[in-house]
Amino acid sequence: MIVALTLGIIGALVMGGGMALIMAYGNMVAGLALSIPGLLILIVAYPLCRAITDKRKKEYAPRIMQLSDSIMND
Repeated sequence: MIVALTLGIIGALVMGGGMALIMAYGNMVAGLALSIPGLLILIVAYPLCRAITDKRKKEYAPRIMQLSDSIMND
């Protein structure tokens, strides 16, 4: 989750910098050149978070089920 949040923050800052270039300075080319990569970083952040979460769930699920069974049977 930390990786996805970090990517999301970086993507938002990069995209925001590009939007600021467009709105404040009227520099459309540089603004788009900065905004599009920022948007792509934001798009990648969510699937990355899902992939990491799913991997962790698969890794810890057997141990959680074992602990749950031991609690229920005691």
